[in-house]
Amino acid sequence: MSLSKVGRRVLLSLFLLAVAAPATADPRWWWHDAQVAGPGHATSLDIDAVPPVFRGDAPAVFVAWAEPPFAIEGRLRLAASFDGGCSWCSVGVRSIMSGEPETAIAVEPLGRTGFYSIQILLTDSGILAAVHDAVSVPLAGTPEEKCAALADVNLNHTVTPLGGPDARFPDIAGIESDLVGEPQFHAVWRQAAPGGDWDVHYGRD
Repeated sequence: MSLSKVGRRVLLSLFLLAVAAPATADPRWWWHDAQVAGPGHATSLDIDAVPPVFRGDAPAVFVAWAEPPFAIEGRLRLAASFDGGCSWCSVGVRSIMSGEPETAIAVEPLGRTGFYSIQILLTDSGILAAVHDAVSVPLAGTPEEKCAALADVNLNHTVTPLGGPDARFPDIAGIESDLVGEPQFHAVWRQAAPGGDWDVHYGRD
């Protein structure tokens, strides 16, 4: 049985509660403060973590955020750690034109091809789109080899429009499906409705 991003977060929280002292919150639960990237103008960050695929590997952690176009070109950026958060590599993966971009990320292992399937929701110029890459970052290899492969991720040519004008607050979750043999991704976002109201919309790949 595979778990979604939300399910993995719930299990991790329960694990931490089980191993921690039952008194008050212990700051040692959050033991690491690493700089992922910077300096810059990061907005709308989101994170997903993928359990180890092979014995002896550490969890992979992926972070996506937007750097809005102020004086220079805006970029959608992707960072990853393949050693459980100890070291990070980052890359710009897509140009951004909008002044207020929003992002959400979900990552799942694509076992049949041997790569991570990376799905990112991005609002840009009033349109919500899903951009993805499933052919660049391998599941196998050292953290250094995977970081080197991260530089090959390019999300400028893999665009699936989802939401219309004024789409906001996207979120996405993935699940490694045992039924179809490859990940499924589920997305929600807020969409402007007639009369000034807002609807919640859902989509899946």
